[in-house]
Amino acid sequence: MDGRRWHAFTRIDMDGVSFRTSPGNRCPHDLRLDWTAGGQWRPVNMRIGALFADFYGHNEDNRYPPPGAGHNYYFAYLWRAYHNGWDLADRRLQDERDGNP
Repeated sequence: MDGRRWHAFTRIDMDGVSFRTSPGNRCPHDLRLDWTAGGQWRPVNMRIGALFADFYGHNEDNRYPPPGAGHNYYFAYLWRAYHNGWDLADRRLQDERDGNP
């Protein structure tokens, strides 16, 4: 094992959307994330991630305006996902929502 969290040919089904990792072509060991859209596999590009960050960051600010947690709550979630894995970050978020610190 090379210590990477992600490998080619991983598949995840989440909320009715299928995701898969595929070998990329930009450098050795590059990966691409794809999802099904319109019945076809399509790459998930970084601008989609930027759209999510823009939307959720501002929506959290609307829900919890300063001095509330606002966008910091969402970006802390992303930080945990990067460092601990998306599934552990998501589990912690669900625990917080269920009132379990």
